[in-house]
Amino acid sequence: MRTVDVEILKTPPCRLGEGPFWDVGLARLNWVDIESSRLHCMDTNETVVSTTLGVSALTAAFPVENGWMLVMDHGFGHLSEFDELTALDQPEASKGPRVRMNDAACDPQGRLWAGSTAIDCIEPIGSLFRVDLDGSVIRVLNGLTVSNGIAWSPDGQDFYLIDSIPGELWAWRFDPDDGALRDRRLIADDIGPGIPDGMAVDEEGCLWIACFGSGQVCRLSPQGNVISSVQLPVSFPTSVCFGGPRLDRLFVTTAQREQGEPHAGQLLTFDPRVTGLATQSYRGAPHGGLAK
Repeated sequence: MRTVDVEILKTPPCRLGEGPFWDVGLARLNWVDIESSRLHCMDTNETVVSTTLGVSALTAAFPVENGWMLVMDHGFGHLSEFDELTALDQPEASKGPRVRMNDAACDPQGRLWAGSTAIDCIEPIGSLFRVDLDGSVIRVLNGLTVSNGIAWSPDGQDFYLIDSIPGELWAWRFDPDDGALRDRRLIADDIGPGIPDGMAVDEEGCLWIACFGSGQVCRLSPQGNVISSVQLPVSFPTSVCFGGPRLDRLFVTTAQREQGEPHAGQLLTFDPRVTGLATQSYRGAPHGGLAK
């Protein structure tokens, strides 16, 4: 266990904070509160602007030229610069209240990847989707319980995905040309205490994983070995993101799940002693499509 100084930022407490994204161009951190459907944006002065959206669940938001590309409800949406909300393809709508969308990330080429989760966290009815640059939505994987932790290796050759409830970290060879996944392999199935949740990759190729319920963030080697862990002042970290002008801060979103934790749901940050990879946004044109 590493001892580090964890800073508690004065941010609005989230019921279920998720989706941290460092906007390199604007030097701004964005994240969402899934259960309140709120989008938060914090600048380098730690000033926070929040927007509440009229959706059931907002799970991720990526800045695009004319607003935001959203992962929401049973699929995707677009929020214009004038706060006009448009629902796009909702590929999980047929599953009704049994499923909602969950964690998301964009690959180095600017395609959007997003997974869904079974609400009961038991049924393996979640999926992984890819939104290509032309806006078409492709169902890539089925049979997940809680799709989480989408990330890529520094060279862009490996794709990582967590299925939280079985506690499995998977990797595939990634084709940058068409986004195809090949040669699936299990990296780890015993990450440590808690439930593996959101994930980020540092410049050395190591994986930083928020362990929900244990109050820890763990750092794993690309081979899946736990190298170190950081203890947090709250029990339910949900996701992590490298940020700051030099990408040398790790930001941690958290959730409110226990009484007696006054800082639960707030944003945390600490010095990970390593530089992270810049997050990518969606580079396509948001419009509706049908999942294949």
